[in-house]
Amino acid sequence: LGDRQTKNSLSAIFLLTDGRDNDRHDYTQLMQTLPSGVQCHTFGYGPDHTASLLVRLAEQGNGGTFTYIVS
Repeated sequence: LGDRQTKNSLSAIFLLTDGRDNDRHDYTQLMQTLPSGVQCHTFGYGPDHTASLLVRLAEQGNGGTFTYIVS
């Protein structure tokens, strides 16, 4: 986030995926770097996404939400 060219205020991140996390990373430290007030909202499309990861990221995302989208 710090490398963004435009330094306007950021209030939310929207993460959209239709796939699985094949690398199995622990994103806890990354989520802890979110500035306070910036929420991470996650969206999983179709049956092949890793819902448990998206729920966890949303929970760690300063009050973000997870949404399942049927494709």
